[in-house]
Amino acid sequence: METYFHNDPRIHEWLEQITEKIFTVCLLKGVDAETEFDKGCQIVVKLTMLLQSIAIFPPEYLEEGVKQLIEQQLPAKKIINNFPSFNDIKGRMLAEGISQVIKTARNEEISEPGFPIPSEDADHDFGQSTSSNQEFESAEELAIHKDEDFEECIENIAPALALVNIVEDYQEPQEVIESLQDSMNLQQRDDDKAADRRSQSDEAKERLEYVLKSIYPGKSIQWNMKVANQPVFANIEDLLICLDDPNNFCNAKLLNRQGWKTFICSFEDLLYPRRVERGIRQILRRKGKPPVK
Repeated sequence: METYFHNDPRIHEWLEQITEKIFTVCLLKGVDAETEFDKGCQIVVKLTMLLQSIAIFPPEYLEEGVKQLIEQQLPAKKIINNFPSFNDIKGRMLAEGISQVIKTARNEEISEPGFPIPSEDADHDFGQSTSSNQEFESAEELAIHKDEDFEECIENIAPALALVNIVEDYQEPQEVIESLQDSMNLQQRDDDKAADRRSQSDEAKERLEYVLKSIYPGKSIQWNMKVANQPVFANIEDLLICLDDPNNFCNAKLLNRQGWKTFICSFEDLLYPRRVERGIRQILRRKGKPPVK
């Protein structure tokens, strides 16, 4: 039995993944949380099916055996207490995954050819099982016997429990939590930066619009377009406003050769309307041929 678990790295991998999924669901909401919860259930299914395939593992102890394996993987209670929904999510995830395996196993048994259909004499058909229980004088003795069986079962899977601690690259749950939090904090920072860029772009657009309408009253402005395959932030009449962006280069010389009057500026410049207006009026004083449209 010990050799079996040591030769199967899936045990440790699945235990780690289940723990990680539980923490992930704690940190997420809505559809994202449901998606991660379903993924966790499927990993529980894999682990349960592996234990179920072991002949010495009694079916009635399957659920408790899986729970024992998971408990060995969990961090200290003070860490779990920081996640109020942890135990509830863990319980639901294990119950859902294990019930799927048990339900599938029952359906397979029923669908097998020659499966005996229970009859009124079913108790007699299973007389051998009944007589084994009759060896015990009371329900209390029977319960004690079952507890002894369970303890023996847990001893059989002890190598699997030990495997959690002997795998060299084992990642402590606290590290998993910190990794998840770091990842989510990084995503939040990226989202905040994107929101800041959108906010800055909107503000710059409003200020530029004010300048252009003061120079070209009553004229329409086109935004975010391509001219001669060059990125243009704004166009009004024969004037093009392009952004000084190394990641989105605009060839002003090419546009000028085609007769456009091109003003290059940065987002920071656009936040200072008077500076932009002076630059645009200098461009407009230059004479040139009509633009090619």
